Amino acid sequence: MNSKQIKKLRKKVKVFQLEWMQSLLSKEEADKITLENIDAMLPPDTHVKGLDSTTLSYMSDKWIIKILKKHPYISSLDELLQLGEK
Repeated sequence: MNSKQIKKLRKKVKVFQLEWMQSLLSKEEADKITLENIDAMLPPDTHVKGLDSTTLSYMSDKWIIKILKKHPYISSLDELLQLGEK
């Protein structure tokens, strides 16, 4: 995948994280979260350590990019979540 395509995918990451975070919170709290402060609201851990292995944290930047590289046509949070559960 070339750098122009990756750049387009990286622009989608924050939007997906914002939609996901707003879906978890109440309407009043969700209005306080914007694209500018979404990084402060997300957990700082990017990996989860298990007994046997280490995996990417759910909805982290790297986790979303990993899915978008395989499926660059994804345009909504619902599509991303369906593919992420597999």
